[in-house]
Amino acid sequence: MKNTCIEVSIFAEKLYRLFLDIIKLELDALSVADINGVQALTLINIGNNTITVGELTTKCYYTGSNASYNIKKMITNGYIIQKPAEHDKRSCYIKLSAKGVSLLEKLTNNLEKYYTVFSKNGDSKDILEKCVVVIKKINATWKDFLVN
Repeated sequence: MKNTCIEVSIFAEKLYRLFLDIIKLELDALSVADINGVQALTLINIGNNTITVGELTTKCYYTGSNASYNIKKMITNGYIIQKPAEHDKRSCYIKLSAKGVSLLEKLTNNLEKYYTVFSKNGDSKDILEKCVVVIKKINATWKDFLVN
């Protein structure tokens, strides 16, 4: 069992890195050079939500290191709008700007082709969807270990 847990975490990390490479390919195809894969994935995860910077990491909208640096870069490059919270001046809200929404739409449309590859193979689409269910169960189980 010990080796299986390690193997799952290693493959999850490899899949994450491969997906960042795919996002980078799409950014290159769109001639977008002022944002990297981690930042683009953050935009995808934020979507149409307005969240606090703190929620960014606690709700797993951000999956890289140095969140403050990447948020600052996305604000500077016009992908995210930052607004101070009215109730707590130490906190601020972020949401996608028009530029961020535009990139999100283009990336979402372009990334759809990777999902359709699975549907061409018949049951492969089902396997991918089942994989998500299993990963969510593993995630919930490992979170329970941290809480208890």
